Amino acid sequence: MAANTLNEKEYRSDHEVGLLDNLNSLRKERILCDVTFNAEGGEVSAHRSILAAFSKYYRAMFTSKCKEGCTDDGVKLVGITALILNLIISFIYTAKITINSETVYQLYEAADMLQIKYVKDY
Repeated sequence: MAANTLNEKEYRSDHEVGLLDNLNSLRKERILCDVTFNAEGGEVSAHRSILAAFSKYYRAMFTSKCKEGCTDDGVKLVGITALILNLIISFIYTAKITINSETVYQLYEAADMLQIKYVKDY
C-alpha cells in the first residue's frame, strides 16, 4: 500500500446544528416549505426533503407520488392532531421534544404511525 504523501487531514465542522436551526426558522415562517399537512385542528408546514431524510414513512409518501390523502391543499392526516404533528415535526428539525402526561400516548401513537423511532424511544 502506498504511503500518503499528501499529508491529508480531514476537518469536521459542527455547522449541522446551525443548519437545522435555520431550516426550522424557515419552516416556522413557511418559507420554502413544499408540503402542508392538514391535521385535526390545524395545518403544519414543512420541507419534504427534511422529512424524507428522517422518516421512511415520509420518504415512501413523497416518492410514491403521495396518493393517499394528498390534495391540492396539502396532505390530510387522519388520527393526528396538529399539536402532536407539530411536536413531532419540530423534533425532526430540533432534536428536542416536550412530553407530558397529556401528550405521551398521542405522541407514541403518531410516532409509531409516522415511523419516528426516536420519539417512541422516549
